[in-house]
Amino acid sequence: MSIHKDKKRNTWYVKYNNKTKRGFTSKKEAQNYEMLLKSGKGQPQTKIQEYEFSFIADDFLKYKKNDIEYSSYSLYEGIVNNTIKPYFENKIINSIKELDCKGFRDAVSLLDCSARRKNKILQLCKNIFQYATDYYELSSNPSLVMKPFNYKMEEKISSKKKELCIWNNDDFNKFINCVLDEDYKALFLVLYLTGLRLGEALALTYNDIDEYSLSITKSQTKITENGTYEIKAPKNVSSIRDVSINKSLYFYLLARKKEEMNKPDFMSSWFVFGGKDPLPRTSIERVKNKAVKEAGVKKIRLHDFRHSHASNLIGEGMDIVAVSKRLGHSNIEMTLNCYTHLLKKNDDDLTEYLEKSSHNLLTKS
Repeated sequence: MSIHKDKKRNTWYVKYNNKTKRGFTSKKEAQNYEMLLKSGKGQPQTKIQEYEFSFIADDFLKYKKNDIEYSSYSLYEGIVNNTIKPYFENKIINSIKELDCKGFRDAVSLLDCSARRKNKILQLCKNIFQYATDYYELSSNPSLVMKPFNYKMEEKISSKKKELCIWNNDDFNKFINCVLDEDYKALFLVLYLTGLRLGEALALTYNDIDEYSLSITKSQTKITENGTYEIKAPKNVSSIRDVSINKSLYFYLLARKKEEMNKPDFMSSWFVFGGKDPLPRTSIERVKNKAVKEAGVKKIRLHDFRHSHASNLIGEGMDIVAVSKRLGHSNIEMTLNCYTHLLKKNDDDLTEYLEKSSHNLLTKS
């Protein structure tokens, strides 16, 4: 039997007989519970019925804050505080039943948002109840009755259109000719010619440039509202990879390094795009939008540079397994799900081949 501090939630817990009792707000409270166990009375001073849903929801957010990126946490926090908590108000979590959760789903169904957004709300609510089951001895999870919403046809079509928002080489050339700042031009070139994620590109240092390849071992993550960044390892092992680059891009990056080396305080650990600190994301977005407008090309997101790179490779008949590895996808299915709709050119080539190969077979003698 022992007492421990849960640093993530800033609470205390007691371990006994291969069991764990969590949620004590002070060490004294945990010690009192331990004394009860030793005396044989063994009933927790703080029962699950005493916890309001809002307390569990706040504790869930505190727990998740250290495990996810700031952008994801900000989204979670907004949904929990603006949609989930107001519905359940101050209800004791152990008193919430399946019918209450059905009522919550019905309320979500009336929201003026996409099915994707509604399902995100439902999943987050279910995660809170599961958290209570795992850490606060909630006897059963009533939220399991909440089934996801079906996507409407217009949402599927809209989603498909978003996926097709890419540039070809002509679009990119028009765009890049309107980018005057060399730092930003270099970033956009690398994004388009390598398919790197923005965070991966912004985390690149001159130490990561090898002969005709870029070593991807880290990523930049926004972690605070004022834009403070953190450089850390990628989420997935598959994201750690070497991305080959053509000779022109390699020598272009070496020339940039040579220019930077003229600065008296230069270090090879400087960021390729920005120097001592990476380029600000807000400025990247602003420069991109300005060049898009001047070039007269369709507006795309920064992440669509990556989609453009991948779709152009696939459109030219490159092996999709190789493309998947280049992108750092965890499996080939992820790549197929993203780019199957972009394989039309390959399908046309296949049809043309079948037409030629079967012509004699189908021609009557």
